[in-house]
Formats: sequence, C-alpha cells, structure tokens
Amino acid sequence: LTFLGDYIPHTGLHETTPEAFERLLPLFADDTLTFLNLETPLVESAPPAGFPAFNAHPPFLAAALASGVEVVSLANNHILDLGAAGVSATRDALVELTRRYPELRWSGVEGWREREGGAAIPAPRELSVGGCRIGFLSVTQFLNRWPREIAVEELVNLVDGRNRERFLAQLKSSAEEYGLFILAYHGDAYEEYRRSAESAKAALFERLLAAG
Repeated sequence: LTFLGDYIPHTGLHETTPEAFERLLPLFADDTLTFLNLETPLVESAPPAGFPAFNAHPPFLAAALASGVEVVSLANNHILDLGAAGVSATRDALVELTRRYPELRWSGVEGWREREGGAAIPAPRELSVGGCRIGFLSVTQFLNRWPREIAVEELVNLVDGRNRERFLAQLKSSAEEYGLFILAYHGDAYEEYRRSAESAKAALFERLLAAG
C-alpha cells in the first residue's frame, strides 16, 4: 500500500498532467493500492482557485488517476470551500471519473447516518484485494468553511469534540467487519504544520488504533 499526502491546486498547479507523477510511477507499479488526499473541491462550473479557498477541475484529479492512484480521501478542511454545492459537484465529478477509471474508490462525503438510538458513523468504503476485504474511511476534525445554514455532518465525515466518543464507540464494531481497516484522519488546524504531536493527539491516535 502506498499513501500520498495532500494533492492541492495551489496557484500555477491547476494544469497538472500525468507527467508530474513520472518519478513515482515505479513505486505505484509495485504496490497494490495507492491512496491520495484530494484537498480541493472539483467544480467544473467554477473557475480554478488557489489559497485560501481552493477549486480544481476534474482533469486535475484525472492526472493522478492516470498515473496509478486508485483511492481518494475527501474529508479535509477544504472540502467545503465552495459550500454544499461544491461537495455535490465533487461527488458527481468522481462518479463521472469512475467511468474512465473503474478502479477509483473514495471516502469522505458520505456523512453521518440516521439510525435508531442516534447517528451512526459514516459507512466505510469497501475495497477488495486478493480476497481480502479492506474497509476505508476518511474523516476530518475541522473545516475552513462551516455554513451554518446546512447540516454539515450530513455532507462531510466530520469527527470533532461533539461526536468523537460516539465515533470511537462505533468504530470498533465497524472495523471488525474487515480483514484490514484503514482510517484517513485529517487532524486539527493547530497542529497541522507541527513536526510532532502533542500528548492529547497521540492519546487519540492510540484510541483509534485500539478500535481497529
């Protein structure tokens, strides 16, 4: 398994082509799955934009897919940069890209589900490799934009102080359904650029590991 970091269209990078990944191709060719964090909405009807509110068009992601990326994480602080319409357009763009890249899978915009007794954690995306069932779930702890007029948790896989304990309690039973469970956890803004985690974050990740 290969895990890439943030794929984000800063100014001048919107026209990214597969050639940008050329030096990584041997790595991708030798792995089974390549994961990438897409840190931007994909909205064809809006112009490309860089910091602080990003947007890219589908060819930006297609360049990575054509190079061998198969799994995309969407839950991060920029997914709502263009609001609820941007999330919907991104989801539609991914569905369309799946026609060209049928191996594409993603997680991050399923949202919390209603069930008897309270909300249920977002459904993991199931991957199957060599007969092994792999669960993949992408969540984020914070968002740069938080439209108060929408129910954010119904759009984005958000796990913060209000629902973290519920998430941890349900994560174990969800992870137990798979031979391998992969969680993409996008952390808080305070520690985003630090080289080491504070004790509270380290303790949280220990709890996530214990949950499977």
